[in-house]
Amino acid sequence: MRSILTTRKTRRRRAEIDDLATRAETLVAAGRGREAIAVLAAADREAPDAELESLLVRIRNERSEEHTSEL
Repeated sequence: MRSILTTRKTRRRRAEIDDLATRAETLVAAGRGREAIAVLAAADREAPDAELESLLVRIRNERSEEHTSEL
């Protein structure tokens, strides 16, 4: 019984992460990268996740590159 509950919890968390990633990508596409970073950082503080952290790093790097190219 425990493995069924764990699987459901894992699926639910997977769906939450997918939704957060989609939301962040939408925000970035709309030029709202800072907001995307805030959303992902808050979610990762609540429940740390390697995929969210990787996405955070990617978005931060992209924003850094954008700012560097403007100089």
